[in-house]
Parts: sequence; structure tokens; C-alpha cells
Amino acid sequence: MSARTVSSAVSSSSSGDWRTAALRSLVELWRRRGSVSIEDIDAVVPEDAAESDLRELVSDLQVAGVSVTASEEDRQGPSGASVVSLYFRDIGRKDLLGSGGEWRLARFFRSGVRRRVRALSRTVAGARVGVAAVRAAAAGECPVHAVVSDEVGKQGRSALKAAAERAQAAIEDCVRADEATVDTVRFWRGKEAANGLVCGRARVRMSHAIQGLGLCSAVFDQMADAAGRELSRVAVVVQDAEGARGGRWSRVVPRRGVAGADPAGLLVAAIDRAVSGERDSDQAREQLIELNLRLVVSFAKRMYRPDFGVSFPDLIQEGNVGLMKAVERFDPAQGRFTTYAAWWIRQSMRKAVTDTGRMVRIPVHVQERLADAAAVESEAVRASGERPAPAEVAERMGVDAAVVERLRLVPRQSVSVDAPVWMDDDESETWGSRLADPDAPDPEAQVRGREFRTALVGLMKAELQRVEQAALCRRFGLTDLADPAGERSLRRMSRDRVRRTEMRALRKMQASARVESLRGFLGADGAFAAVGG
Repeated sequence: MSARTVSSAVSSSSSGDWRTAALRSLVELWRRRGSVSIEDIDAVVPEDAAESDLRELVSDLQVAGVSVTASEEDRQGPSGASVVSLYFRDIGRKDLLGSGGEWRLARFFRSGVRRRVRALSRTVAGARVGVAAVRAAAAGECPVHAVVSDEVGKQGRSALKAAAERAQAAIEDCVRADEATVDTVRFWRGKEAANGLVCGRARVRMSHAIQGLGLCSAVFDQMADAAGRELSRVAVVVQDAEGARGGRWSRVVPRRGVAGADPAGLLVAAIDRAVSGERDSDQAREQLIELNLRLVVSFAKRMYRPDFGVSFPDLIQEGNVGLMKAVERFDPAQGRFTTYAAWWIRQSMRKAVTDTGRMVRIPVHVQERLADAAAVESEAVRASGERPAPAEVAERMGVDAAVVERLRLVPRQSVSVDAPVWMDDDESETWGSRLADPDAPDPEAQVRGREFRTALVGLMKAELQRVEQAALCRRFGLTDLADPAGERSLRRMSRDRVRRTEMRALRKMQASARVESLRGFLGADGAFAAVGG
């Protein structure tokens, strides 16, 4: 009995009757199939069933030990191809941007960023956070690229330190100008007005100094948090000033330790402008990204190859990351946004391919040269029908022929040393066996030879005089072991005397009890290990 048959049988029954029949049917279905899906429950529930009855049916199934699973389609989920198709369909609904639309959105984005930067840089609390971050980067306590832009970071840590000192001096000037108003203004409301007149120029200079640091957006997020905390602290001081006798600000400031602090009105206005600018810039950024996603897909289709090691959806995602970076760095005065973003998109895709597509990573600049060489070769093949020589490709690229020859070796894939050389022969030699040099000396024999050499030198120094050592070394070709003083004495001796010195030295060596220590170096053929270094 199917679930749909039960539905038709129980549709005319009362609430309790159809629920009992449906429960029995679903339990029987669970025993046969081992699972009950939401579609099965929907098939046995009448169309006019109340929601409370449906909840009770599911509860009864759980009590009976029947687990309800998702539908077959939900369990499997959309395939990779269907996800990409849905993505293409979604971005295809969005209109393309013209040059005018790109320019307006880019200007709107830059305007929002500037408003936020200008507002936060005019608060002492935010400026101090920015200077502290730059000082930490200049001291090597954190990465430079995490604090300032790439253009400012290229100037070096010493330039960062000098810029931070100038910004700190501007902050101190602003604080001193603010503290001077405490002594000249009677009431705290008067301080708000006087601060705007007396400290206005000092705050503008401080703002320019902070903006000159080239801080990243993450640092401005920290500055916004600092301004919010300062506003909460100053608000408490304002309440105390209102409750003080005569509302005298100078009586409250020394007691609360906020002399030179940002006035509450300035903090409120700065935070409001910062939030407004961030909202506008985020909106413009989102539109620029969404309306240029088709550009990323077009580059991904041209670049993708199955042997890259990066799937097509992942390649699109990497291109989207490059698009986001382009939005952050684009200047409307530089021309079309699509032209500027194309480099960032391709660079991000190439980096993903080189980082994950091969066992041995190829640098991005080498990958770019490979692409240039491949383009030159393709053009030559279309023109002549033959693959050009390295010298011809090098001439067109403006590089040496040796560079092109090395580039042709780069695309080769990594091979296991245990892989057979010939795939049709199971007993063939492996690539690892070809790496060994058959004429190379045995490493174990080399080590034993060095150990024997050390033991022999020690025995000779212990048993023989210098001239005797020199005589034996000359006799057996161990001239590098001979003592220089013994060599000089040996040159002044006659040939017969040298022969007698050799014989005497050999007898001393044979009679020495320490000669037994050399017998451990005897090989299987009874010969000593090689003495050569």
C-alpha cells in the first residue's frame, strides 16, 4: 500500500481517524524502506488538515522511533554543474555597467571612504590608535601590509617611523590647544563652542597627518571603536559637569582625568559621518562587484584547463577575490574600471593555479612568462604550421634563448621516483633507479675510509717520530698526512737512509699493540678500507 493510497482512504475521516491511519501507514513504510521523508508525510496528510494535527503526527512518529529525513532532492543537494548554472543565471540577470556607471559608482565609493577617513582622523582617540598601529608596524611587531597601504609600505620602516612621529606631534599640538580652553572657558557648553574655534586648525593639521599615514581599512575600524569608547567616557563627564555647582567644566576635568579629550559633540558628529560614509562605500562596493561578476566568468572560461588542479567554480571564486581587491584600489581618474580590474582578476586566478595546481609551486612571474611564450608559439604555429625554435621565440619575446629553453622545462609534471619507466613492463626499472650513478663510490666505503684514515694518523703520531711519519707517508702516497717538519728533514737525507727509516717505521708499527685497532677496517678480501679522503 503506497502513501498516496492511504491519503485517499483517510481523506474523509475525522482528525483522529486520519492521523491514526497515517501513522500506521508511515510506520509500515519505515519498516519496509528504513526511512520516511517529508514527501511521504505530505502524501498521507489531507489538504484540509490543521497545522496542530500535522505537528502531533510528527511527534507520534518520533515517539514510535521513526526518523523523518529530508526529501531525496534535498539530501542529494544540487550538483556542482547545477550550482554553476544557477550562478550564471543569477549574474546574467544584472545589467552591465557602462563607463559612466562605473565612474559614478567609483566616485561614490571613494567619497564614502574619504568621509569616513576624514571624520575618524579628526578625533584624538582615533588618531592615537592609528599612530600606535603604525609604530607597531615600524618596530616589526606586526606586518606592514596589515597596517598601511602597499604604496606607503614600500617606503620602508624608517619612513613609517618618521611619519608616525610627525602625526604624534600633531596630536600633541591638538591636545595642548584643547587643554588651553579648559582654563579660559567657564562652562562646559562654552568649551564645546570654544573648542571648535581654538582647536579647529589643530584638528585639521592632525587629520592631514593621519591621512598621510595611508592606513588600511582594518585600522580605521579600530579607530571607530576607540571613538565610540571615548564618547561613552566623555558622556559621563558631561553629566558630572551638568551636576557640578555652576556647571563649571574646569572643576570636573582634573577630577576625571579627561583634559584635552574630544568633546562629545565632535565625537557624535564624527561617528555619524563615519557610519554614513561606510554605509555609502559598502553600497557602492557591492554594486561594483555584483555588476562585474560576468567579467570574472569570462576570464575564467578563457583560462580554465582540466589539468590545472583547480576546479572551475574555485577559479571563479579566486577571480572574485581579485575583483574585490580592484574595487578597493581603483581610482576613477585612472580610466575604465574593467580595464583596471582585468589585471587583478587574472593575477588572482594565476596565483591560485600556481599555488594549488602543482606539487612544486611556480612563481607568478614565471607563469606569466610561460603564457607569453605559449602565445608566441601559437602565433608561429598558425603562421607556419611548425613549432618555432627557442631562438625564434626568444627573439620575439626579447629574451635569451636559454631562458626559453628553461621555460619549456617548467610545465613538466612531477613524477614519482617509484613509477616504472615503461608502463607496459611491470618489471622495468623505475625512475628512482636511474637517479643513482653506477660509477659513484659506495658511501659506506667512503665513511669507513675516513674512519680508517683517522685511526691510522693517530697510531702514527703515537708510535713514530716526525721523520718516520714522513717516510711512511711518502712511501704509501699519503703525502697530505705528512708533518711539514718531517718532510723538510726527509729532504736532507740520502736515499739509503730514507729506505732504512721506512723499514724502522714499519717494524715499529707492526710491533705496536695498537695496530690491532686497525684490523676492524679489513674488508672481505683482507684489504684495508680506502684511505683516500
